[in-house]
Amino acid sequence: MGTDLHRTGHVLRDSNFVLVLVGLALMQVAIFLRVWRWKLGAEASGVHYARFWDYLSLFYTGLFAGTAMPQIAASFAPVLFVSEHGRSWRRAVISILFDRFVELGVILLFAFAAAIYLYRDFPKMSLVVIAGLVAVAIGAAVAIPILRFLRQRVGDAASTRWPVVGTLFQTMDAEDTKAIVARLRGCLGAVSGLSAVILLIQTGIIVILAEALSLDVSLPFLVMAWSLVTLAVTLPVSIGGLGLREGVLVAMFTSVGEPKEDALALGLLFFIVVMITRMPGALTWLRGTAASGARIATSAPAGDQAVQADANAAHS
Repeated sequence: MGTDLHRTGHVLRDSNFVLVLVGLALMQVAIFLRVWRWKLGAEASGVHYARFWDYLSLFYTGLFAGTAMPQIAASFAPVLFVSEHGRSWRRAVISILFDRFVELGVILLFAFAAAIYLYRDFPKMSLVVIAGLVAVAIGAAVAIPILRFLRQRVGDAASTRWPVVGTLFQTMDAEDTKAIVARLRGCLGAVSGLSAVILLIQTGIIVILAEALSLDVSLPFLVMAWSLVTLAVTLPVSIGGLGLREGVLVAMFTSVGEPKEDALALGLLFFIVVMITRMPGALTWLRGTAASGARIATSAPAGDQAVQADANAAHS
């Protein structure tokens, strides 16, 4: 990217250690809130655990997996532990998809608001950002209708040739899935509210880390930059977002005349904070404690019999 790595290292070395510790603490708070958010979706999907610790352990496995694989793939790491003990992986997948889509919607809203706010000072950059956000929003909105169309047109042929695709279509058509979706709608408000709080905390972390590095950038700019970074790291083209995160920040910073080295230092410092907070996931992954105490509700709600039967059959 044509950056002076020596200057970047100098910026990192001069960072305020106390503020970095504050960022680490806030990151832990954000993780707990993310677990709480996923817990709401998991319970609505019919996946119940005895303690909050069980949800936390499962979630940490996904965080730790994100150190070695793209984040979008790592998000589904808890499904491995759910299915290992005969639980319904379908329900776990639905809860994670719900969690991801709600978070995506909140991120789009935050980034759009920040781009509108900055339009007067940076019209070209704001228009590019708004156009990109609108494209992502349209893509997310038409994803399910497109899948339904494909199910009608090529469903049988695809199911025969690609079993995974067939399983996806069967899950979409199942009455159990429709019942789960209805319950997920009931917790949509709470999950959306938690997503907004989490994004605010994460933006606060970026602000604190920028202050730790003595960077001179505005709060709305950081909100928009962080929202775009969050969208970028969901793409399955990098490990832990490394490279993508820094590239987006460099592009954003240079568009407003800020040094590339400052953007790179901010991205790397955030990456360090993220990696530190993910390390506890190594214990739950290696010791296999992520699924301890897990259980599916003993009395499945109406419409859930199909998936419950799958779980019982796998368990036996």
